[in-house]
Amino acid sequence: MSTNHSFPPHYRLKSQKLIAQLFQSSSSAYSYPLLLKFQRLELDSEVKELQVAFSVPKKKVKLAVQRNRIRRLIFEAFRTTHREILPPAGVHKIAMIWIYLADSELEFDKIKNAVFLCLQQLKENLP
Repeated sequence: MSTNHSFPPHYRLKSQKLIAQLFQSSSSAYSYPLLLKFQRLELDSEVKELQVAFSVPKKKVKLAVQRNRIRRLIFEAFRTTHREILPPAGVHKIAMIWIYLADSELEFDKIKNAVFLCLQQLKENLP
């Protein structure tokens, strides 16, 4: 049985205002090598159900090629696991940003495990 692991364009977090809000006052979950900053939004906001951004700091990973690859790995791990853990659409509206903290690229399995653990922590923090 196949499940839909699509990631529609409206899931991308692009709002500068919302990103700044996430860094100033938000909850967080941590599992090496990832830090997840998230904030629950009001149900009447323009956000559909989920807004996500991925960040790999240039200070930690110097080469753009490596940063892009790590970002793709985090994205893929999130895309394939978030539907299993997060509640269905309409229950919560969440904005989140994933920040990579390691100095070099790690294996996909470690990244996927960290994504899974962070999402579990997120689920526990949601009422």
